[in-house]
Amino acid sequence: PLASGLLTGKYRKGTAPEGSRLAARLDSVADETWRQLTEYEELTRSLGLTPVDATFGWLLAQPVVTSVIAGATTPEQVAANAAAGRTALDPEAVERIARIFA
Repeated sequence: PLASGLLTGKYRKGTAPEGSRLAARLDSVADETWRQLTEYEELTRSLGLTPVDATFGWLLAQPVVTSVIAGATTPEQVAANAAAGRTALDPEAVERIARIFA
């Protein structure tokens, strides 16, 4: 659900955290995707949320989604994912996120 980590906020165009799994493939990410990610991160900041929180909140706001199964490689990520599952977005935020990635 976190797009191989792109929706975590830890990646920037041309740079990746050392040792990240996506680092070797960053150059294959389209410019439009980077634009969307930048807009998404700006929106999540304005909502007072992390990108992970907003992503989980958006997913859980979808009528057909009953749970989110996300991978994690550290205990901190497990805790962040569990906390993000409690994020509730208002309908306007859900729509704004959908428009970014439409």
